[in-house]
Amino acid sequence: MGSPSRWVVFSALGFASLAFSQEPAGGVVAPGADIAALSLDDLLAQPIEVASHRAESAREAAGVVTVLTREEIVASGARDLSDLLWLVPGFTQNLDVENVTGLSVRGVWSYEGKVLLLVDGVDMTDLLYGVNPLGLHYLTSNIERLEIIRGPGSAIHGGNAGMAVISIITRGAKEVHGAEVEARYGQLSGTSSDRTIGLNLGHTFDVPGQLAVSVSGYLGQGNRSDGTYTSSAGDAWALSNGGAATNPMLLNVGVTWRGLKARLVVDNYTLTTIDGLGELATATRDGATVPAPATMSFRATAGDVRYTFQLGDAVTLEPRLYASLQRPWFTPDPTSSLYYDKHALRSGASVTATWAALPGLHLLAGVDAHRDDAWLSQPALAGFGANPDFAALNPTDPSRATLSSLSAFGQLQADTPVANFTLGGRAETHSVAGESLVPRLAATRRFDRFTAKLLFSGAYRAPSFENFNSAPGGVLKPEELWVGEAELGFQATDWAFVSANVYGLRVDDPILYTVNPGTGAEGYVNAGHVGSRGVEAEARLQGALGFLRLGYSFAQASPDTDVSAYLLADTKARLRGMPGHKLNLLGHLALPKGYGLNATAWLVSDRTALGSSLADEVFPTALIINANARWDAAETSPVRGLAVTLGVNNVFDQPLPWLQPYDGGHPPIPGRGRDIFFRLGYALPL
Repeated sequence: MGSPSRWVVFSALGFASLAFSQEPAGGVVAPGADIAALSLDDLLAQPIEVASHRAESAREAAGVVTVLTREEIVASGARDLSDLLWLVPGFTQNLDVENVTGLSVRGVWSYEGKVLLLVDGVDMTDLLYGVNPLGLHYLTSNIERLEIIRGPGSAIHGGNAGMAVISIITRGAKEVHGAEVEARYGQLSGTSSDRTIGLNLGHTFDVPGQLAVSVSGYLGQGNRSDGTYTSSAGDAWALSNGGAATNPMLLNVGVTWRGLKARLVVDNYTLTTIDGLGELATATRDGATVPAPATMSFRATAGDVRYTFQLGDAVTLEPRLYASLQRPWFTPDPTSSLYYDKHALRSGASVTATWAALPGLHLLAGVDAHRDDAWLSQPALAGFGANPDFAALNPTDPSRATLSSLSAFGQLQADTPVANFTLGGRAETHSVAGESLVPRLAATRRFDRFTAKLLFSGAYRAPSFENFNSAPGGVLKPEELWVGEAELGFQATDWAFVSANVYGLRVDDPILYTVNPGTGAEGYVNAGHVGSRGVEAEARLQGALGFLRLGYSFAQASPDTDVSAYLLADTKARLRGMPGHKLNLLGHLALPKGYGLNATAWLVSDRTALGSSLADEVFPTALIINANARWDAAETSPVRGLAVTLGVNNVFDQPLPWLQPYDGGHPPIPGRGRDIFFRLGYALPL
């Protein structure tokens, strides 16, 4: 927070800030390359842009980065993004309310406003609460690769990127070259786990400038669990009876021509929820209030248009227009205890410039401005269910509210004989929350097979509509996050690479969600400090017989954490609902004639959180093992393009319940049990 003069200084710093990273020592592999045919060295040189808006390898990027390739995604047998994120060190998943689950990162609940999720560069964050729900939401059928920053990304990407950035890159015209269809069926003991179908289309037209068009989409039905939920009042409900459905529907259209890129993403993610805010959801039926699952959806139509102007050999300029129309948490039944019906619209523009000033010297600078509008879809129903008006933000017209933001960012990337150094930042002024300034500092160095990184980053999160709306007096400060990290990487052989990093993080004035389980009244407050420190490690092996990825992470609460909703009564070593340790594995064994055996696993150490009796309970260590066999038809086969996968998730039917990571009065939701699945895919070149 600060004066207008301070904002001018912040803006100048944002444009003039410096960021440094090293060019890959080897050649960078072009997007769309045959990953299965690449060596480990080639894979480590794969270009990513999530860290710096510039193609660079994960080894040299000024951040702690995880990349999952298409080959690894297919081998994992994962049905969706949620399954893939269990394979990332430091990432676990927890329960919020109303059958909605989200990410915890490095031992801290991060789902609300602290993780930025991009689909082909389009921000999919809910504008009203700042969340992005997981669980059969983003299917793997159209994911080409994942680029993940395990750490702050606000200096480049703005707010909602405090703890991590997840960039989904989908299969476009370069990868599809025709049509692909995929169908999948999964069966739990009492109901289906998922029934989905996906379609990818892509074609590059032979016209001047190479016009490329891609269309992908999917729809399906699924269930989070077939267990029994016991509410905070002791009532039981079999979740296979419509209590925890998760149903996706998405359309993604992309067009590129010369320097033009356009993207449209239409997302309709629907849930049913019986768990509500802890007690069973209810509705009025024939004049009586009875337990009844509520249907809830997260609807968004979002997209952007950008054009890259090449101004000589050294300068590029990219203006961008973007917009997102949303209807999140939409529960249409006014008699439901969870009724909620609001719209939100973001419209914005940005300009980013890059300048390769000298060999080894690279400048990036930009500005971004957007306006957010929110309104009650049915003003006459304000106050029904969980549908308050916007009186805290706009007392003169409580049916609507407006927020706006202006930011400037910049970084200069430079190589020196000593190391590659980073100094960068972002400054923002928000119409209600005020000003924020975050830096980005790094030193990276590659010594033949060794890579070393020393990183310090700040991040911020401006409150969203419902944060302000449910805060006392409508007043909240932005939360600020500070992270120090160090990473070492070593390519031991041509087929083995290992890396390890240590970190410490602290969130000042975290925006804390509170809920009264009895009345359902929500609230948000700035609350003290929360933080963690820990270690993460990855090993990656790649050869002619297949590949293996191993990961480990350890996290414990920082001693100065003082937010009671997160703390446990018996210890400060971990925060509520968080494991101290996590192991993850992904392996693929290539067999002759197109066959392959694959396995994934994650071990989550014991966690403590509210049990069904609303007393703290220890949930034991869980080991989830998944295995599948896959066959891809040979190019010379009459059925070339056909792929068949048969597998089992959670082979030993181990319990891994969804735990609420704060003291919100919500009992656990049982996790997914043993899941036998079948996947059939077919690719038709055109």
